[in-house]
Formats: sequence, C-alpha cells, structure tokens
Amino acid sequence: MAQKVDNYQFLCQEFDKKKSQYHHVEVQGVMVNDKGAWINAITKFCPKAGKETFNPFTYNYGEAIIFSRVLSCEEFLKVIEGLKNNAKVSLPELIEYGAPNIFIKERQHRYEFYASYEEQGGILFEWPSSLYYTEYSDGRYPRPQIDPILIVPNLPVFPSLDAAINKVAGIPGSSSYIGRVIVIIPNYSARMRLTICSKNQVIVNLDSKESLDRLLCKYYCYTTNGVLQGDLEFKEDRAQFNSPIELERGYFYLLSKEGELLDYRSLVFDYPSGAGIEIEYTPENIEVMIGGGENEKLEFKEDIPQDPKEFVETVVAFANKHGGIIIVGVDNKGRIVGIRSDEKTLIDRIPKIIRDYCDPFVEVDIKSYEARGSTVVLIFVPQGSNKPYLVKDRGPFIRVGATDRIMTRAELDECRPQQYPYYLYR
Repeated sequence: MAQKVDNYQFLCQEFDKKKSQYHHVEVQGVMVNDKGAWINAITKFCPKAGKETFNPFTYNYGEAIIFSRVLSCEEFLKVIEGLKNNAKVSLPELIEYGAPNIFIKERQHRYEFYASYEEQGGILFEWPSSLYYTEYSDGRYPRPQIDPILIVPNLPVFPSLDAAINKVAGIPGSSSYIGRVIVIIPNYSARMRLTICSKNQVIVNLDSKESLDRLLCKYYCYTTNGVLQGDLEFKEDRAQFNSPIELERGYFYLLSKEGELLDYRSLVFDYPSGAGIEIEYTPENIEVMIGGGENEKLEFKEDIPQDPKEFVETVVAFANKHGGIIIVGVDNKGRIVGIRSDEKTLIDRIPKIIRDYCDPFVEVDIKSYEARGSTVVLIFVPQGSNKPYLVKDRGPFIRVGATDRIMTRAELDECRPQQYPYYLYR
C-alpha cells in the first residue's frame, strides 16, 4: 500500500496565513461508543469571520454523543495538534474520543459548487475554501460499524446515526467523509457572484475586503463563433461583460494582482446553475428560457387545476433530482398564455398545495414576472436536503429529461437515508 502523504503542516500553514480573517472556530460532531471505546462518527471544524456564535451543547444518548463547541483560533490549533500526536480529539468539557489522524488535502476545487457533487456527499461552501480530512495510517475504514437509534427523553430523536450526522454537520449519510475529521479553511477575503442578464451580458458582483485596485477578473468564454478572452475592470464592486456574440459557456477567474487565485465560476448559458450564479429574470431571459422548451430543470404548466397532483409530481421530481423551475402560464407547446387565476390567490395557494400533497414539505420560492404582455409565475424548486420526497398516496417521483416518473428501487435506495447498520453496506 502506498504511503499516505500527511498534509498536517500544510494545513497549519494555510490556517496561519488566513487566521487574521477569523474570529473563532465552530465545531460540530458526533461520537459513538464502540465496545467501550468512544470513536469519531464525524467532526467538522469551520473558522468563522463574524462574531456571532451558536450556543455549545452536548446531547448524550448513551451509545452516542452529539455536540457543538466554539473555539478560539489558538484552541483550535491545540486540538488539531493533539489529534495529530495522539489520534484523539480533546474538546472542552467533552469525553476524549479516537479519530483518524493523517491529514489529507481534498483535491476537489472548492471555488464552485455542483449539485451532483453535493448529492454524492459533498459539502456546500459559501466562500472559496480548502478542505482537509483525516485517514488512518494503516488504511482502516474510518466509518463506524454501529448504528444506534438515538432516542432519550428531553432530547431530539434521530432514527439513525446518519440522520444525526446530517442534522448536526450538514453531511449526507452517503458521504465518504463519515468517520473522518473535516477541517474547512475558508478564504473570506473575496468572492464572486455572477448575474446573467442575457446570453450576451454577464455582471460580475464582488464581495471583498480587499481594495479594488488589488483585484483582477479574467474571463474565457466560448461563443457560437469562437472564443473570447480578456480582463474585466471592477467599478464599485462590479464588472460588466458585454459580448457581441451569444455566449455558450464561460469561465470567470478572480485573482489578486500578485497572481493568487481567489475564486472562480464556470457556467453553461443554456442551463446556468450553481452557488454564486444568479439569473436576472427579464422578459427577454424568460422568453429565451421558454423558447428552449422543457428539460430536466424546466417545466411548463398552463394552470394549476383543482386536482393538483400532476403539478406536485413535478415539485417532488425536481426536489429528488437537481431542482428546477416550474413556469405557470405557459402551455405544453411553449406558448405564453398568462396565468388564469388572480396572481395573489395563485401565489398563496401554491405552498398550501405542496404542504397538503408533499411528504416531507418542499420549501419553494415563488415570483411573478411579465413576458409578452402576460403575467407568468415562476416556482423555483431547490434540490432537496431530506430525500426522498413523495407525493402522498402516489409515491416518490424523479425528473428524467423533460418528464416525471416514479422512482425505481435503485434510485430510491440511492437517496434514502440508511436505516440499517453500516456493516451491511460494506
């Protein structure tokens, strides 16, 4: 077996370089008692820039302990040093527990976010970040082999260890990070947010503590007639990119004048998605969307009938896949006909329908727009964090191409939280 490269020193150096940005370090975790020895199920460290903190807690379920803590930057370094030297995590007012202690730097770039990566157990980052996770030096599998039901009086109930890990650390039960210690090193100095105004115009919005004259934005975009590349100049925290030719795919990079890559975003203009990418829903953009027809992330509804189950099937199908948009006021041939109901009545009715027919409830965002002189309502359905979602009395649906269908057993198993001991899956 090849020797694992330990990135502990690199982690400490990177943390020290960015330490001035941090106010404290938040810790969330779950430990389990395996034959009398307390071991790690998940521990996540994340430095924060703001002063606001959560209240530390310890939930003791006998076979498992769920906890959160707030550390100073100096305390964090001592805890990490103790883990490195002793293969144990020692936190204030908490039982010491064993954990892997070889630090690996995640090679996946954390400047942007793909829905498919989160579905595979990845972690959503709001700021450009590096991620480190721990492994055992002897190659042991870090995932715990016990899975207690966490239920005691006066504490929240969790049907499985996976459910607790997902709730506390925001990590799905299918994630490869379970059993590991995770350390996130964010860079709060600068980040980009892209607003797509049309296929010819993109606004690069900047969140930055840096002086504008120290930052540079570069782009590389494919068009219908070749490639465009160059630099953008920021003015009052934004830069505007106008293309004489329609754009198909684009890459935008934020650098310091010294050449350090601070952030980047990539996008496909026909299907823009991802963290830090927004669409300006102008009449022109909505017409372009509708003109492209229904697809895996877009559905047309002429109206929402009295029996709304078909509408709810689409909501559930989007939530079980990568999310999507339902446009009400467009017929199945892509013609804008406008909504038939009173706008406020329709917008008020939609969440009630979803609450009555979806299990669990799907939180959607609803907005109305004008297009070709008619009012249309856009329903933004996010990818769900509590899959699988079901239509009551009809079952779980999933989006495939431009249609909704009942999930197969294999698809259901992929997104269902594990309810059985871990060792059955190994």
